[in-house]
Amino acid sequence: MRWTKILQRYDLAVVMTMSVHAWAGPDISLEAQADAGKRQYDRVCVDCHRPSLRGSAHGPELAGKEFLGIWGSRSTGDLFLRIKNTMPPGGNADLADADYLNLVAYILQANAGGAGPAA
Repeated sequence: MRWTKILQRYDLAVVMTMSVHAWAGPDISLEAQADAGKRQYDRVCVDCHRPSLRGSAHGPELAGKEFLGIWGSRSTGDLFLRIKNTMPPGGNADLADADYLNLVAYILQANAGGAGPAA
């Protein structure tokens, strides 16, 4: 299964492609992943990255012009690995690969303004 999401925000157009079959299974939609990611975000990430995903002194912006400027030309695989390998600081053994994938889906949804249809 392959997802392509075109992000259009702050006059930027970016194509991000995500191959989710290996992690999420064939029957999960990006919207369901993003919903699960939002729950994880609210539990683990919100203190540093804020409810708006606009960041703080303790964590960078995860939605908006700055985020798209840094991550817009990189793969979602790169984003997944960056989050998995560095977040939260000090690690969290309770987070599985599927949790990190859901967080990526939530971040992509926040930057695109909505989830796309299942492929």
